[in-house]
Formats: sequence, structure tokens, C-alpha cells
Amino acid sequence: MPSYSTPPVGLDTGHRYIVDKIMTDLRRLRRCYGKPKQEWLPLYERELAVLLPGGFVAEVEYGFQRRGRRVLSLAYTIARDGTLREAYADTVPSDVDVHGAGWHSYLRWSRSWLDLPEPERGRIEAALPFRRESGTPLRDGDGCWRLDRTYAHHHAGAERRVFGPLDRPAH
Repeated sequence: MPSYSTPPVGLDTGHRYIVDKIMTDLRRLRRCYGKPKQEWLPLYERELAVLLPGGFVAEVEYGFQRRGRRVLSLAYTIARDGTLREAYADTVPSDVDVHGAGWHSYLRWSRSWLDLPEPERGRIEAALPFRRESGTPLRDGDGCWRLDRTYAHHHAGAERRVFGPLDRPAH
């Protein structure tokens, strides 16, 4: 698998801001739980940097699963109009039992992506650091979703939801 260390040239400040917020959260997950693997961080960054400016991501999720059910997940719903209010990426849940859980990531394509002609999709996919397989999102495990952060800068925005145990605070 190729390794990328910088996003494509021309990533505007709004999208760079959103990518940076998501990557900060992923690095915090790595510090708390040991995943995602270090070598995957620049690949996730590159994927977002390629797809966000075109409006091709509806939602992306990263986290832990056990037997096909979420244990701890961070999901980002992408908004293009920048209408979200600002909040800070300061923490991620750090005390969830992920023993025996595997890493997962799921991306839901936007309408803009689905409407692209196949040759254009192929050109963009060639710039991605890895190919996502089609599939369905995981089922929820024992826990619930909480909307806990919104990130916005210029015309780009994202809401962060956290799935985790019922008896734990979201952050």
C-alpha cells in the first residue's frame, strides 16, 4: 500500500481545517487505544483531502467493533455550507473497553459522488491511497450515539457523533 504524507496541493483552508480536526481525533484514539495503526493515519488523511473538496463524502466513521457491532465509534457527517457552529476537538472517550475489538472504518458516499460519470470517479479513485470495499454500516452494540462536536470553517463543516457505552460520558 502506498504511503502519503501530505494532502494534494490546492486543498482550501475550510477543508484543510476539517481534515485536521478529524485527524486530531484519530491520533487521540491511537494514543488511548493503540489504533488506528500509525501507517494508516496518512492514508485516511489523504483520502479525506482528495474527497472532501468535491463534496463526495456524506459520512465517514472510524472506531472499534466486536462481532459486527460497534463498541466505540466516531462518525462525521459532512456539511458543505459551513452553517455548523464551532466547537473544539479536545478529547475522545478514553475509558471504553475495546479489548478483543477490531478497528473499522466506513465511508458513505454523497449524492455528488453517485452522480459523477464513471470515468470521473475512476480518475478520483486513482488518486486515493486505498480502495474501500462496498458494504453496510455496523450495527450498534451496547451503547448509544451522542452528537458532541461540530467543526466549521469557511464553507466546510462536519458534525461529530460518538458511539459508546451508556454509562460513560461522551468525552
